[in-house]
Amino acid sequence: SRNPPMDKDKDATDNIDDLAVLEEDTNKTTSRKFEGIACSRCRKHKIKCSKTSPCSSCIRMGLDKECNAMFGISTCWLCRRSKLKCDRQRPCGTCMKRGKAMECLTRDPTISMLGDDGSVKHDDDDDDVVVLRDRMESPDRPWPLQLEVKLEVGRLPRVDECYDVISQVIFKISQVGYDYTSILYMFNTMGEEISCSLKALINTLASLRSKVSTSTPQSPPTLPRARSDSQIGNARTSHQASGSSSSSWTVYWQPNGFLRQSIRVGQGLGQLLHRNPEEIVTRAARCEVEIPSSDVEFMCMILDDLLSPLSPELLRYQRICRRSSDGRLEESSLVKSGSFKDYDEHGRVVCATHTVEVLEADEWDVIHQDTKKMSTYLQLLRFLGEETTGEKLLMSHKRDILFDEHFATLNQSEAGRNKLRKISEFLKGKIELIASASLSASLDSREPEPRKEPPVR
Repeated sequence: SRNPPMDKDKDATDNIDDLAVLEEDTNKTTSRKFEGIACSRCRKHKIKCSKTSPCSSCIRMGLDKECNAMFGISTCWLCRRSKLKCDRQRPCGTCMKRGKAMECLTRDPTISMLGDDGSVKHDDDDDDVVVLRDRMESPDRPWPLQLEVKLEVGRLPRVDECYDVISQVIFKISQVGYDYTSILYMFNTMGEEISCSLKALINTLASLRSKVSTSTPQSPPTLPRARSDSQIGNARTSHQASGSSSSSWTVYWQPNGFLRQSIRVGQGLGQLLHRNPEEIVTRAARCEVEIPSSDVEFMCMILDDLLSPLSPELLRYQRICRRSSDGRLEESSLVKSGSFKDYDEHGRVVCATHTVEVLEADEWDVIHQDTKKMSTYLQLLRFLGEETTGEKLLMSHKRDILFDEHFATLNQSEAGRNKLRKISEFLKGKIELIASASLSASLDSREPEPRKEPPVR
């Protein structure tokens, strides 16, 4: 039997009411996932709003005073960082009990509440709205002219404990200042083919240098160099002229040459990397120099150091990528970095100074016009048929870090393994070039035998 029409209408009405209640409950649940309310300008143009007051879109357009976004997030950043329960108010009860009510009003942990005089600024119309200064304009904390901190960080075991050729190279690279664990991970993920080619290249260089050290040729063998002596001299002069205010940091070693004693950070380094002093000191305590952006680029820098003559002064051209406080990749830059070491009379390192200077894309192209002075990394890019312009390198930087030049990622696909095979072929070509250069140099160094005159009858 069918239900009466009145009962059917009543069921439909109940279903509509249930859907309305369910929708209301869903909105209450999902509303906590979003930050505040977007401003009317972002809603009108259908663009993503950061939902802060003022939002980032209005700030970029210079309309920060007209932004009407409502600030508010589900949990304040202090409670999220400390993993505490938050009542989602401003200020929340947890921060008020901890005496951090003003910090709870901060919209983002990367933004500083301090004004130029160190005080908290308030808006004239509403005292609850805190006017904040962006972190990109200046570091989180005021920078001193110099920051020097004593360190107690041990170095690696002695080189006689490492027997493998690659292990000795890893040890030598870590002595330069790179992180040992990161280097070891890169060599373990590069694959067997590249590892064998790199090992053969290192053995060729080792045998060549042993021949050079045992013999006394009239002229040293000519090897491909990644930099010129004039460039190193200019970099040293500019570093001395800039002084401690440049974007540099100096690491001092103990008299025995086995432990880092202290580090001094220049003021310009924090402004260049947008990092506070404590973060830079922490990174330098772990390693003097951060590993470059991609595995392929870092491997080429190792080859540049191996192919260059032993010198306390090194000059490199590379890419760096700024990272946010939570480790995310930000904007990329082309830089000229230099390393200068001072030794005592026993050949032990006294101090090592590292400098960084940002280059424009046009300056990068002018410097690398001469193909003979190109770094190994740019030579590899040309061998692979890729562009080497500064603009192209900046655009592809983040993708190179995560995918195109990351050994672990390349080994997971057939296209990536083909690229690794081409890189191995490039290394084999380097071995043939070094062998031919060594052979020609040894032939030129031989003295011609005296010509025997025929006997006079």
